[in-house]
Amino acid sequence: FFTENNITKNPILFFARDENYYKNFKTNSFESNIRNSSIESHILAINEMSKNDFCVRVGSRPKDPLNINNKNFIDYSFSKYRNELNDLYIFSKCKFFVSTGSGIDQIALLFRKPIVLVNATEPEYRFNPIFNSLFKLYIPKKIFSKNDDRLLTFSEIFKIGANNLLNTSDYKRQNLELIENTPEEIRDVVIEMNERMNKSWVENKENEELQKRYWEINYFEGMPKFECRIGSKYLKDNVHLLK
Repeated sequence: FFTENNITKNPILFFARDENYYKNFKTNSFESNIRNSSIESHILAINEMSKNDFCVRVGSRPKDPLNINNKNFIDYSFSKYRNELNDLYIFSKCKFFVSTGSGIDQIALLFRKPIVLVNATEPEYRFNPIFNSLFKLYIPKKIFSKNDDRLLTFSEIFKIGANNLLNTSDYKRQNLELIENTPEEIRDVVIEMNERMNKSWVENKENEELQKRYWEINYFEGMPKFECRIGSKYLKDNVHLLK
């Protein structure tokens, strides 16, 4: 796979869970579609990363191929190379993994590869016990209140117990809607991870202050110390939600 595709550097892997996830298992997909998102929202990030790195779309039996005409990208999920042995090898060699959260994350964790979690939902990033290890950056889906006709602030999300909103019906019951991350938000957090990996990321006082404000809001008694960070640009662009 690496030789035939002229991959000479550790690739960056991209994954988005879609509606085929549960269809493949012939179970009810509706109740868990809050965790689904579009792989097409990763295109901007892939095009940015492929300027200097090789990018690979991974995942088993997704719904649609990702058509990007770029010599530094391959949709491995729809390629002749896709098999479980290659899955393991590709993850073992990757630079980092961009995921929307699914069982495939365990492969990255197995090989101690850093993970960027995008389009995250509350239970995933707040209480996942493995989140304290290699999930280094994340950006959550926003929550829109149809009753108030506006986005909920981070403190409001915490107060309503959004960590207990596990299924689509839980959100409907409270008249809430999840808003996916924009392609620009995904691109920005992926750039941040890449710069951190390359040791070219420059931290500043504003970033640190926003991180501190966010984690002061998102705190519960007995909460473990998180090693992860919410995307810096995401916080800057959504500072109005830091209430």
